[in-house]
Amino acid sequence: AGKTVELLRTLKINIDYFRKSTNPKNVEKLKSIKDIDKKRKRERVFTKKEKNYLESLLISGGIKERKIKIYRNFLIILIMYNPEYCILRSFLHTTCCLFLLVFEHL
Repeated sequence: AGKTVELLRTLKINIDYFRKSTNPKNVEKLKSIKDIDKKRKRERVFTKKEKNYLESLLISGGIKERKIKIYRNFLIILIMYNPEYCILRSFLHTTCCLFLLVFEHL
């Protein structure tokens, strides 16, 4: 209700809250406003979003499963142990690459 009151105020329509009188200017203004079609189609065109990662590799061997995702700016190595997950991130440069070693805690 507050939005419609603000809309009427922007259209410079006098609001009579007690409904004691009708102003002919208001009636003419409200009749001149076109009805808004609520079911009109969206003007936006659907665009498929581009995925963040370039390639995804799944390496499985023995007890551990390693999932390596190479992003545009980050290399995320996800090493999955039975109860826990360990995530390591390192920033990739074009000239050098930082390798991280993960050791299991006994």
